[in-house]
Amino acid sequence: MAVYPIIKYPKVLANISTTFPERPDEPPYPKEPRPPSPIPEFYKLDDLESELNKNRTKRILKTKGILYWVYPGVSYMVLILGILIAAFHFDKKWVLLAFPIWALAILNEYFKERNRKKANLDYLNSEYRTAIRMNDLFTKQYELRMFFYELSKKTYLADLEEYDERISQYKEELEELEAPEYIEEYRNELFKKFYTQIAKPEKSEKSQYRVTLSRFLAERLNLHIGNAEGYPSQIQTDGCLIIDKGDFKAYYPDIILHHYPIVIDIEIDEPYVDSTGEPIHFLGYNDIIEKILLEKYWCIIRFTEKQVVHYPDICCFKVIQFIYEMTRNEFYLSLIKDKFPLPEEPQWSKEEAYQMAYKRTRNNYLPQELLAKLSE
Repeated sequence: MAVYPIIKYPKVLANISTTFPERPDEPPYPKEPRPPSPIPEFYKLDDLESELNKNRTKRILKTKGILYWVYPGVSYMVLILGILIAAFHFDKKWVLLAFPIWALAILNEYFKERNRKKANLDYLNSEYRTAIRMNDLFTKQYELRMFFYELSKKTYLADLEEYDERISQYKEELEELEAPEYIEEYRNELFKKFYTQIAKPEKSEKSQYRVTLSRFLAERLNLHIGNAEGYPSQIQTDGCLIIDKGDFKAYYPDIILHHYPIVIDIEIDEPYVDSTGEPIHFLGYNDIIEKILLEKYWCIIRFTEKQVVHYPDICCFKVIQFIYEMTRNEFYLSLIKDKFPLPEEPQWSKEEAYQMAYKRTRNNYLPQELLAKLSE
């Protein structure tokens, strides 16, 4: 449940007093470039021959097929068979017959070995040429990377020399941004922008039935804050705000306090209309108009009649305290003469307003001259 005094304000206004200038990013420390990776070990020509020999042996073993073993095997078997027949039969023609077969087997092995060596040599040359090309390619890439590395290193050394100067400038700029004078100037610019967005009220000739109590509080406000040197205020009890939105054509605040950079609608709420007993200002009664006022960047402070009648000066100090909280200007604290807290009152419901109207509770605290004014 809401309690009086009820205070509402645009969120953007509350943020201004705690806003600081945007801090620049700290200059990053220069990053030292990394040297390029060396040429892969496999493509170093000094170690190429041993690597190729290992690969050549594996390659040759993989190329041996069935004929490699069958053909010489048959030759040797025929040769042995011829020798055995010649030995058992003592026939020289069988031995002579075996010798050509044996010679063919030897020639077959000779040519096969020669072809194998040639294949190995071709394979070695092919691998070597490939290695040479790859080595040249990696060497050129490495030289290119080294070129860019040396270039980056020069840039790094230059940045390193300038880093101290940049960090010094950064600290000076940061010190300037954190200076109280600069922060105050920065916030003043935000307040100025905020003030230009506020819908300005107009003067109204319409007389309100509660003008006496409103003028009473306005006079007390003027006494405490109206003549503050360097911080002028304008206090109105005859102002209105043109709305022209839905059922609202114009709104007539009890008191309008212009105090740069804010405009405050100060309301003095009563639970019912004295002449008719109609409940007003109960929970939810002011929601629509308050939403409209906040959209127009107005602030709202609501007191009860009882608070204004019994504690008028403390109500004024509450307004000054609010201005200080929005602007964080220490000057306003010096205007608060009494630190006594304003007694709170819960906001009434519609049913409670009917009961207060029935009991005529306003007669218990309103001055007699004001009651007489209300009864006219």
